[in-house]
Amino acid sequence: MKSISLTDNNTSNAITRFARRNYYTYVKHYKARNLKPMPIEEFLKNYSS
Repeated sequence: MKSISLTDNNTSNAITRFARRNYYTYVKHYKARNLKPMPIEEFLKNYSS
């Protein structure tokens, strides 16, 4: 059972890293157009189940 939880934790960390990279791209896009991006907490909700 431990290996399953470790795998889940590693998967969760990988998804979070991926989401953060996407967030920074999103922020650059919005700032370039003088728009206000959503907070990272809201953005990360799109990546959680």
